[in-house]
Amino acid sequence: MAIGQVLWYIQGRYNANAVTVDGVAANSTAWTGPIAASIFQSIRSDNYNGPTPPATSNFGTLGWYLDQPSGNLYANAAYLRGELVTGVSGAQRVEINKGVSNKVAVYNSSNTLLATFGGTGTSADALLILNPVLTGTTAVGAKSEIPNVTGLSNSAYGFYAKTVDSSIEGTLGGWVGTGSTNIRAGASGTRDYGSGVVSGFLGYQDGSYSAAVRGYNSSGGTEVSIADSSGYAINVRSGSIRYGSYTFPAFNGNASQFLTGTTRVLSFFA
Repeated sequence: MAIGQVLWYIQGRYNANAVTVDGVAANSTAWTGPIAASIFQSIRSDNYNGPTPPATSNFGTLGWYLDQPSGNLYANAAYLRGELVTGVSGAQRVEINKGVSNKVAVYNSSNTLLATFGGTGTSADALLILNPVLTGTTAVGAKSEIPNVTGLSNSAYGFYAKTVDSSIEGTLGGWVGTGSTNIRAGASGTRDYGSGVVSGFLGYQDGSYSAAVRGYNSSGGTEVSIADSSGYAINVRSGSIRYGSYTFPAFNGNASQFLTGTTRVLSFFA
């Protein structure tokens, strides 16, 4: 028999009695019609304790069931020595260990490679590579929606990265409780170099105060914001302005000094 063919058989019952028994005449044999003996039907292990598929939930906890009509396998786990391809060959599919070990590849219905995961971690073979396809007017490689942070000791990040020694940290889409306030930033970077901390933010908000850009250096005691909610294009909140060898001191809220300083700045750049 070839794969997929069905073996048919018939059964016969012989009656050796002198009278008819169960419809079989005396001293004769009755034959059944053809019976399919296909082994390509649904099969199950003797310890399967779930319902008969198709079922939407509760597939049991023991054994396995291979459903012939749907082709679905119900089991606890699968261990494969080689590759695994799910989907349609040459179209939308996911490939695991196909051609390249320790790698997962995702393709769309047009057989375009969308993403790979599990490379060697080099610049030419990154652990995660995303290749979004432009659909209409938009193409998005990765998307993360973080929850709103409540409380002052909780944090949420769309993306977080740091060095092994934690001296450099970077985030995208961060909402951080600092113990006294909640800080939100579209992007942030921090450098802790032992004697101080350097921080930079894009899209910064701390309580009611916000700025397009905020920079801070604890070692120099400097802080500056750009396009902030206080109405300043440039807001030197701490420290001085320096250009080359010229330093323009802070004016400590003195209006006359501010005007004089402004005049000097304008004349300097004139």
